[in-house]
Amino acid sequence: MAVRKRFDVDEALRRAMHVFWRWGCPEASIDRQTEGTGLGLSSLYSTFGDKSAHLRRSLQRYAQGYHPLYDQALSGPHPSPSSVMAWRHGR
Repeated sequence: MAVRKRFDVDEALRRAMHVFWRWGCPEASIDRQTEGTGLGLSSLYSTFGDKSAHLRRSLQRYAQGYHPLYDQALSGPHPSPSSVMAWRHGR
């Protein structure tokens, strides 16, 4: 029987993505990842695998979430691409 996760995997991945953004891959240590995601070491490894796999999943999450926004910003009748991104991020 599969063990049910007791945390939101998508939210943990979003937080991990921010750790990579802030520190860059070389400095986004496992300690920083556990702190940034709020996950324990075993949860981090069992959910995302090693650091390379974790980075790949973070990049995929980034592309899924932001690539369509960039396309919209560049192709739509908006005043500027930055206005679309500012609207999306609540600024």
